[in-house]
Amino acid sequence: MLRPVLASFLVLVGLAACQTSASVADNPSDTRSPSIAGGTSHTLVILRTGPRTEPLSKEESSRYFSGHFANMTRLANEGDLLLAGPYGGNKSADDLRGIFVLDTADRERALELANTDPCYQAGIFKFEFHTMRTHFPLDQSQAAERARLDAAKRAGKETPPGFGCRGYVMVTVADHNRATALASHDSVYLYATLDDGRALAFVDCTNQQQAEQLLAPLREQLGELTIDEWFGTDLLARCVST
Repeated sequence: MLRPVLASFLVLVGLAACQTSASVADNPSDTRSPSIAGGTSHTLVILRTGPRTEPLSKEESSRYFSGHFANMTRLANEGDLLLAGPYGGNKSADDLRGIFVLDTADRERALELANTDPCYQAGIFKFEFHTMRTHFPLDQSQAAERARLDAAKRAGKETPPGFGCRGYVMVTVADHNRATALASHDSVYLYATLDDGRALAFVDCTNQQQAEQLLAPLREQLGELTIDEWFGTDLLARCVST
């Protein structure tokens, strides 16, 4: 994904305001609970470079990516897309492009939603799907972000690319059973388990080096993991820290 363009869209698909955390099942007071039992299931879609080999003309690139972002806006407005953002410069695989989190755990429905993406249809992206379970209140995201946008517009403020967004690091632990220390760490904003046994954490770091330093005391306990820079809504941080 193209970060400058996507950043302006991210304000539509961020995370819930902190007061919404009371609706989370099982553990309303701690959205970073290491226990995911009773959490909410969503679908994590990892966007990777697709099979298309034919180069895009400038006109084609503009058309496909405009359609890509317009489709994300539609999905967000309809309540189907809860979170989106591009990977940063340092990532664990060259073909990683970005992520979607969809408000469904039904794989058939997730496929139906994701496959409406014009860049997927053109072979620019391909998708990898995982069921993702978390206590973080992702289902309230559109209301919180739309309220922020509406308030900015009423105040006459501009919302340039990057408005309401910041850098994070995504840490993926191969064995979620070894990730409990990370799940309850003060620097972890969103923690989730995946259907393949991994754990995923969005960490309060803006680059890979910071994350390596933060995780150094836990590396032996955590075992195999990957570290990816990521860019998304600042409400991830604000919901936990306020």
